[in-house]
Amino acid sequence: MRLGTEALRIELPWPPSANSIWRRAGRRMHLSAKAVRFHAGVMAAVLAVRGDRKLSGRICVCLEAYPPDRRKRDIDNLVKPTLDALTKAGVWLDDEQVEELTIRRLNVSRGGLLVAEIYERKGGGE
Repeated sequence: MRLGTEALRIELPWPPSANSIWRRAGRRMHLSAKAVRFHAGVMAAVLAVRGDRKLSGRICVCLEAYPPDRRKRDIDNLVKPTLDALTKAGVWLDDEQVEELTIRRLNVSRGGLLVAEIYERKGGGE
């Protein structure tokens, strides 16, 4: 695998659980208040680091999760909201471009933190 020369490193707010992203109001589904705040935080973090250029090739993402406390939580519930928020923030065209994903849970950090390192592959899907 050949990766691009630079990783995009973005410090993101702690995401809401995938189980708490959507809310129903009658027949209508909408993002929860937590999800809206998370998306806004991701957008601000992306703009501060990246600007508005979108990656168009195949992507590798490494996530380092620093949970806000020691409660038990499923690590996989961090992935969907994070990739969706990065898509909405314009890091890439679509999260379908992600072909490799690594996630590690690390030490507790007050408030929680998610560090994303994003690489674009050279030469497409080698």
